[in-house]
Amino acid sequence: MRTNLFVFSPSIGFRHAPVSKIIFTLTLTITLTFGLLGIQPESYIISNEGVIQKKQIYRLFTGNLFFIALIDLFVGLGLIYHFRLIERIFGTAKFAVLVTFVYTFSILTQFVMMLIMPSIKFITPGPISLIFALLIVYTNQLPPTTTIFRGFGLRFNAKSLVWLFCVLLFVRSRKISVLPPITGIIAGLIYEIELLPIKKLLFPESVNTFCSKYVIPMLGTNQSRQSFFSSANTNRNINRNRQMLNNNQFNLNRQFGHTNMNTNMGQNQNQNQNQNQNQFLQNNQNNLASTEEQLLQSIIERSRNEITNQTENISTQSEEFQNNLQELIGMGFDPEKAEDALKKTRNNLTLATNILLSGN
Repeated sequence: MRTNLFVFSPSIGFRHAPVSKIIFTLTLTITLTFGLLGIQPESYIISNEGVIQKKQIYRLFTGNLFFIALIDLFVGLGLIYHFRLIERIFGTAKFAVLVTFVYTFSILTQFVMMLIMPSIKFITPGPISLIFALLIVYTNQLPPTTTIFRGFGLRFNAKSLVWLFCVLLFVRSRKISVLPPITGIIAGLIYEIELLPIKKLLFPESVNTFCSKYVIPMLGTNQSRQSFFSSANTNRNINRNRQMLNNNQFNLNRQFGHTNMNTNMGQNQNQNQNQNQNQFLQNNQNNLASTEEQLLQSIIERSRNEITNQTENISTQSEEFQNNLQELIGMGFDPEKAEDALKKTRNNLTLATNILLSGN
C-alpha cells in the first residue's frame, strides 16, 4: 500500500475531525498573515516582560496560536494533521474536552512558572503543548502500525516517524524554552493515567447543540449534525432519567414512612389501611422499575435507529465504506478485521475502531 510519508493514512482531509481542522486552519492562517503583512510577532508571543510586567494577559492565548519559523510551521501542522486520527477514535466531543484541558493547563502552568522564575524571558510560540500532549495520547491509544520502510537494520512505522518529528520540534523549541513541550507531556500523562477525571467531563448541552447546528455544517467535515455529540447526549439522558426515578423512589419511601408512623398509633384499627399502603408501594416500585427499563430501552433503541438510518443505504462498495476501511487500515489494523468491524457496526467508524482496539 502506498503511503504518504507525513500522513500515514490513505484517507486524506479532516473528515470526522472538525476540531483538528479548526486548530490546523487557525494556526496556518495566523502564521501566514503575520508573515505576509510583516506583523512583528514579538508583540504577541509569551514573554515575561509582556505578561508579568506589562500585564498583557492576551499574550498567553495568542502565543499558542502561531509559529515564527517555516520549518516549525511545516512540522507542527503535519503532526496536528496526523493526530486528527485521535479525534476520529475518541469522537469530537471527547477530543474537544482534551484540547480544552491541554490549553488551560499549559497556559496556567506557563503563567505560574514565569511568576516564580523571572529568568524565563520567552516561551516558544505555537501549539507545541497541544502537540506533545497528543503525542502521549497517540502513543498509548493507537495500536501498532505497519512498517513503512526499513533502513540501517531498523524498521520504521508511523509511530516512530511521529516521534522523530516530535524530537525535532523539541530540539528547536529548546532554543527558546522547553516549557511548552514539558507542560504538554505532563498534561498528556495526567489525561492518560486519569489523575484528574478529565475523561468524564462533557461540555454543556447548549454548547453541543450550537456546535452541531452551526459550527459543524460551516466547517464541512462530513460530520452528522445528529451524531456529533450523540454519545454525550445519550449518557446525559440516561443519567437524567435515573436521577428522576431515584427521586420518585425517595418520595414514595418517605410517603410510606409517614404512613407507617400514623398506622402504628392504631394498629388494630388501621391494619387494612396498612396492607393497602404496602400494596400501593409495591405496585409503584414495580411501575418504577418498568418505567426505568422502558426509558433506557427507548434511549438505546433511538440511538440504534439513528445509526441504522444513517447507514442502511451504505454497502461495502460505497465510497464512504471504502474511505472508512482505508482509514482503519491506515491506523494499522488488519484489512479483513477492519472490514468485518465496519460491517458489524453498519459502517460506523468510531464503533468499529473501538471493537478493533478491544480485540473483539
